[in-house]
Amino acid sequence: SKETTRSLGLLDHSNIRVGVATVARGFARTASLVVLTALPLIWNERAGVLRYCVGDDAPTWCAASLPLPYTHAQSAYWGVGPFRYWQLAQLPNFLLATPAWIASAAAASSCLRPSHRRAMLPHVAVLVFSTALSVVVMHVQVSTRFLCAGSPALYLGLAMLLPKHFRWVMRWAFVYTFVGTAAHYSFLPWT
Repeated sequence: SKETTRSLGLLDHSNIRVGVATVARGFARTASLVVLTALPLIWNERAGVLRYCVGDDAPTWCAASLPLPYTHAQSAYWGVGPFRYWQLAQLPNFLLATPAWIASAAAASSCLRPSHRRAMLPHVAVLVFSTALSVVVMHVQVSTRFLCAGSPALYLGLAMLLPKHFRWVMRWAFVYTFVGTAAHYSFLPWT
């Protein structure tokens, strides 16, 4: 009946307007936070262009359609780029980073259980993207630090795994924390 559908809010168009306004406010807030976060990077890139891209002796990267000094430095001097770090000489570093990648995959899968899926999906998306970025683009030596510093889903997922796999999770945490710190400060390879 018409009264039943109206009482359920199915014919009430004010609900749609409120929903659109809420989404628009959320989008505007998110967009402003993204701009605020990116502003220092944009500022520094622009300062580099203004400093180095003047005169006849400007570097070659200044001729690019979007001259970015930091991107040029990463590519030219550090070898950062898709699959550019995949070399046989880097195999030991890949082996050191593998436990972090395995922990990320296990944490992501444990966070996507039906009871946690909706609340954890944004965090898991960041973890999966960060893991893929660390495997494909970044220097593998920083992948463990990057993943551990940038995603709460890694820790939440590992905490969900604790009851079943306590021994393995604690071993990994111990090795990463103590052995990794000692190796890093001794200038030994560690991710």
